[in-house]
Amino acid sequence: MAPLPAIMHHPWFIADVPGWNNDGVSVGETFGGDRDYLEAAIHRLERLRDLPHTVSTLLRGSGERRFFQSAFHFQGIHEKCVEANCHWIERHLKAASSELDTVLDLYPELGEEDGEQRVKRWLENELQKGERVSMDITL
Repeated sequence: MAPLPAIMHHPWFIADVPGWNNDGVSVGETFGGDRDYLEAAIHRLERLRDLPHTVSTLLRGSGERRFFQSAFHFQGIHEKCVEANCHWIERHLKAASSELDTVLDLYPELGEEDGEQRVKRWLENELQKGERVSMDITL
């Protein structure tokens, strides 16, 4: 069992999720007309059968949900999702630095590892810049 918004979405072959490429689909093919047709057909059936408009309404907003949900499972979609939604601005860098400090306070032995120190240095350097930054943490 799953909540309806988690499962009600356009089929992959017409979903047009950034970072997902179906075989045989050219760049720029978005299938917007196909999605509109599917939504209208389902809406018409709901109306004819005097049903609530739950499915057609969920379909209409499914693109963003599917984009977000799929970002957890597919690398290409994850990269597009991060690019679109995860801006490295001062507020986010401060929050990340605070979270890292909390984890290192709870587990001080992690602070001795190279990766954690590299991330900490990167956060500190980027906060000093005070502007949008790159995601390159290879300091």
